[in-house]
Parts: sequence; C-alpha cells; structure tokens
Amino acid sequence: TNEIVRQNWDKEKTVKENFADLGLVSDPNSTYRTTHNKKKPVHEEEEVEFGDVEEYKEKEVVKKLEQQSKTGAPNIRHFSPAESELWEGLIGQHGSDYKAMARDKRNTHQHTPKQIKRKIESYLTFRDSEHKTKMGCVG
Repeated sequence: TNEIVRQNWDKEKTVKENFADLGLVSDPNSTYRTTHNKKKPVHEEEEVEFGDVEEYKEKEVVKKLEQQSKTGAPNIRHFSPAESELWEGLIGQHGSDYKAMARDKRNTHQHTPKQIKRKIESYLTFRDSEHKTKMGCVG
C-alpha cells in the first residue's frame, strides 16, 4: 500500500468514495464511453469519448503521487532462502558455466543458460546489497 494514499484514506467511506476524494479513478473503464453498435460493420471505427482527466489532476494527493512516481524507489528483487541456496550451490559447483547449470538436476524449472545468467546476476546484486540485511534474509 502506498503511504500517501494510506494517510489520506477515510475508513468510514467506501472504496469508490475514497478514490473520488483522492482524485483517483476506481474503475478506469468508466472514464470513457463508446458509441459501439453491434450491428455496425467491422471495418468502421467506433467513436470514443474520454472523460475529463484534468479534474483528477487538480487534487493534492494526485500531485504527490505523480511526484513520488517521478523519483520512484528502485525495484529490488528479493530472493527466498531456498532460491538463494539454489543459486549459491550452482555458483559453487559450476562457477560461471551457465550451460552446465542449465543441465544440473537442481534446475527443476528448466531455466535456459541465458535465464540462469540473468537470475544469477540479479541474485549477486541482491546478495551484495544492503537490502538483504534489511529484509532479514539469510543465504
């Protein structure tokens, strides 16, 4: 859950009412209407009328959310202890021979050498980062 939304959430209101007060849309499909007629030939285009987006952009919460999305926190991949053990074991036995890792019996998900390389690079970044200690992961 987003901290900005949590701070401005009113528990006495419904989800739809809260979203409207925050300047968010609870149903994105409700922001436009089509004049679709099932009897029309397929080659004709339908007219689409969009709702007024500006009314949502004026809310303070929306401005804060937009600012937060611009600065955004990095997307950090977390690894379970079992997954950490798998990658450590494969690295320990095969080094950087990804083809051998792909043939290893522990590769139960049948990852390709290229997939294994990407996953191990991601794992090594995670292992060396400070986020591992924050998450309390061991591996």
